[in-house]
Amino acid sequence: MLDVLLNDKFTDGIIGPGVKMLGPVKDGSLIIYITTPGCWGPMITPSIRGGHEVNVPVAVEGASVGDAVAITIESIRVRSKATSSGTDKPVNGAYV
Repeated sequence: MLDVLLNDKFTDGIIGPGVKMLGPVKDGSLIIYITTPGCWGPMITPSIRGGHEVNVPVAVEGASVGDAVAITIESIRVRSKATSSGTDKPVNGAYV
């Protein structure tokens, strides 16, 4: 089982039981998420199929369906200064 897991994998905007989880991590592990900037969805990035991009889920050792998981956020680093799209400028050809 992992003590530290880097999650920089995305789901292409589709999440469900068919999405392969990372891990498993053990209780008390550190998970580092590198998330997408703002609303990185089909309107901004047409190749994304779903409404909003998200990271793939992470399995927790010993967890079962219906269990609760406590998450503590240690830090957040803002990666985009200006826009909710995360591009900081318009993307030519990405808008209809």
